[in-house]
Amino acid sequence: MPHHRKNLELNGVGAEVQNGFHAEKEFDTAVYAPPAYESIDVVRDRLSSLVSAGGAGSEIVLCGSKKSGINRYSQFLSSCGDTESFSRSGNVVVKCEVESEAEGTGVDRSFSASARGQTLEFRTRPGLFSYGELDAGTRTLLEELTVEPGEEVLDLGCGYGAVGCFLSSDTCVSATMSDDDCLAASYASENLGLNGLSGQALVSDAFHGIDQSFDLIASNPPTHAGDGVLRDMLTEAEKQLREGGRIVIVHRKELDLSRFLSGSVSLRQETEGFKVVEAKP
Repeated sequence: MPHHRKNLELNGVGAEVQNGFHAEKEFDTAVYAPPAYESIDVVRDRLSSLVSAGGAGSEIVLCGSKKSGINRYSQFLSSCGDTESFSRSGNVVVKCEVESEAEGTGVDRSFSASARGQTLEFRTRPGLFSYGELDAGTRTLLEELTVEPGEEVLDLGCGYGAVGCFLSSDTCVSATMSDDDCLAASYASENLGLNGLSGQALVSDAFHGIDQSFDLIASNPPTHAGDGVLRDMLTEAEKQLREGGRIVIVHRKELDLSRFLSGSVSLRQETEGFKVVEAKP
């Protein structure tokens, strides 16, 4: 996201960069090129968000290569209005003039999950990470986290708030949660309330707008985002630690994120699929 803003400034372009995918403002035309073979549920949810934000009379343009599975998503748009399709050199463009929202889109999902001796309820939706269940990596991370009374805790890249909610539930801390996706932060906040927990969920690009320091920063980081994002994320996290604070992250065992951490770095746990690493800068 910071690179988008820098490139706009570099080229003198007047545009707004929004955190997260889901549209917050009305528009006339939206262009969306989903990643190759993205989940149908995810694409439907994102298109639904665009249809809702643009409203009747807006235009949605969906584009991608035939090999990317783009034709799987065009049926959804046809349920929202008149569509036209164009194909050239192996690429497909589908234009839709929106007339109405499709039925059954943007539907919340609910599930219960147990960890750390607690069972909590969560509300999510397609487009959020592991929206149907508590994923194995986050569960492994939760098993390794210890929190002392009075400590300040941050769930970094919180998604719908699983880590922050479980820590608030069984340690009585008031956890802070942050994500650069406004939809994720919204659901994290909702899940705190759903379970009667205290805490806060913030929309933050890295640590922009977070003006406090923490004893523990826990994260199941977005490894798909690439080395540059991960390096920036973990480097900034170290700056937000209190003296004696620690960062605890989980990632797939074939990866090595310890190279982005400094100070005393130790392996807390290694399972068949994941590693939990702790750093004390």
